[in-house]
Amino acid sequence: MGAADPRVVVTTLLLPLWFTFGLAKPTAFQTVGEGFTSETAGAGIRVQYRMFSVPAMPQICATSPRPARLVARGTLAPLRIGRLFSLDRLVIVAEDARGRPLAPVPITLEVEGMEPPIFDLRADGSLADSKLLPVAAGRFRFRARTVCSHSTVEVLLPARVREP
Repeated sequence: MGAADPRVVVTTLLLPLWFTFGLAKPTAFQTVGEGFTSETAGAGIRVQYRMFSVPAMPQICATSPRPARLVARGTLAPLRIGRLFSLDRLVIVAEDARGRPLAPVPITLEVEGMEPPIFDLRADGSLADSKLLPVAAGRFRFRARTVCSHSTVEVLLPARVREP
């Protein structure tokens, strides 16, 4: 009988500890779009359900600025059950370490998953048009994250869905 692979032994021993002590947690966020941060503090993000292709990402990331942070601008009015919400209404600006706005950077946009669901997230519905359809009232968060490996920052935007 051969010796056990040390990688399997280490993984088998450490993985339960990793989860027990909270060092890794399953994400509760679901992707609803890809796009670019706002060009100005008054403009919405450019977003589509699927904007990027894998072959194009190296070039996009090579020419993308490296933000120190993402900042949500303005206040987000409550969303209403049954009324479509266009994701390009979100204003998210990329900034450098001194707080100066940068040219648009590629991001992924996510919503916090809730049970029961607050949104109809079927790709064949409104989501394909970069719109969310609220189906229940509740509080949730949007999360915008950069997608290039040279700069990984994110911002959370608290939001609410209300009755119509």
